[in-house]
Amino acid sequence: MVDDAPGPVGLTDIAKRAGLIASKARNGLVSLLRTDPVQHDTATGRCDLGAGALRLGLTAFGRIGGNLLPGITRLAVPIRDHEGRVRTLQNAVERRIGG
Repeated sequence: MVDDAPGPVGLTDIAKRAGLIASKARNGLVSLLRTDPVQHDTATGRCDLGAGALRLGLTAFGRIGGNLLPGITRLAVPIRDHEGRVRTLQNAVERRIGG
């Protein structure tokens, strides 16, 4: 519901996309916020993908597309890790696969 949105979305939009009432969508969203695939912007009240979504994607990619990792690790897309340090996708992938 957040992953296919064009940008950050509010609870009402998330509920509508999921076909749930807002209270049920909120319960699921709280779990996602606690485990970090979704982040909440307190200033706007909107949700977007968080750092956990990147980690989840890298893990899945490593399992199903590992033979493509050498090419992917050359990308230099700046990202922030869970400690707020700026890293590149290459750093993140190398740390994930132990390179």
